[in-house]
Amino acid sequence: MTTNYPTLKNAVTLLFRLLALIFGLCIPVFIFAHLSTTNAENKTATTVYISTMLVLAQIMIIAYGIHRKKKQEEFKLGKELSYVPFSFLPLAILGTFALFFLIDPLEQLLPLPHSFQEFFVNLLNLKGYSFLIIVILAPLVEEILFRGIILKSFLNKYSPLQSILLTAFLFGAIHFNINQLVSGLLAGVFLGYLYWQTQSLSLCILSHMIYNGIAYAAYFLLNNGFNIESTIANTKLYLLLYFIAALTLAGCLLIIHKRSLQQDSSPRETSFTISPSQKPS
Repeated sequence: MTTNYPTLKNAVTLLFRLLALIFGLCIPVFIFAHLSTTNAENKTATTVYISTMLVLAQIMIIAYGIHRKKKQEEFKLGKELSYVPFSFLPLAILGTFALFFLIDPLEQLLPLPHSFQEFFVNLLNLKGYSFLIIVILAPLVEEILFRGIILKSFLNKYSPLQSILLTAFLFGAIHFNINQLVSGLLAGVFLGYLYWQTQSLSLCILSHMIYNGIAYAAYFLLNNGFNIESTIANTKLYLLLYFIAALTLAGCLLIIHKRSLQQDSSPRETSFTISPSQKPS
């Protein structure tokens, strides 16, 4: 059965609903922050509240999106999450590490706005809670929304390239800053390609968790201002490693594609190796 929801227009509307919902849920804390005096306890409470609302809003939008999809087709989130092609797992992990290395200099060129930096620093200082939000919950809800709901539908309406790029752009844009727009776009392309070739939402979630986990660990292990180039110090060595990372990522993508073609005996995987109009199982 062809997936009818969401179309591109539906997806944009869905994300506007998400933004409106986030704003509405955060109004109380904005009022509280305006009326109260600024101190460490208030900043902590504000950070916890906002980060929780960001996740909650996405869960609510996911529930709405699934409800809309179920009106037109059979869609079971549990079934989507249960499929894990283990033959692709090492490639996804290795590709994620290479991708992180490649994106790092772009993030240094495009620093986060001060307000975003302050929010993330406050969040990261809440170690156990921040790990739950950044490494576990954020990748989970974002992948369900962008790959499990939006990209899954796009692949039935547009070419794979169009579908992946559109979803990646929406994924980057929803972060509302140039730093995460660029990194989100590039990571979104990788995750979209991974989903297109494997049709495994769980593999995308795991890859996203690993990516965030690397950044999370680096923040604490390398004294906050993580920068691979400054950590390596030797420019020639850094450039060599950067070149190796680029080759590694390209190799992983190529092998993923070849393995996807080789496994055409599985209906679940062959649906992504032929025309974009092919109906996924």
